[in-house]
Amino acid sequence: PVLAGTRLLAMCARDTEIDALKVSHPTLYTVDRASGRLGSPLAVKGPVVPVGATGGRLALLHIRMEGPASVGYDGVALADPAARKVTYAPLARTYEGTPGMAAGTVYVSGQTGRVTAIDPE
Repeated sequence: PVLAGTRLLAMCARDTEIDALKVSHPTLYTVDRASGRLGSPLAVKGPVVPVGATGGRLALLHIRMEGPASVGYDGVALADPAARKVTYAPLARTYEGTPGMAAGTVYVSGQTGRVTAIDPE
């Protein structure tokens, strides 16, 4: 689960996608903190990886696939559980590396030491 604003979110996928190691249709759910019950689903175009929260929304990076291989990140998705909306924006290029997020900025650090900052807004 990831905290987005005051909401706790869980990203889930179908068993068949998990078994095939290819999650292309993830679904976000709010999680009731007291009971652990899942709220209404919010579908996301995948494959994506969550990187953090900004302004009460969950920021996700879209994974670019070439055949069965991941070759980096080529887009940003912002999931707003309060508005029940996901917005998508392509990146100018594909970035390879390890993603992270700090102070509302997404970072991708590559093997060469290059760090790219991406504004998810």
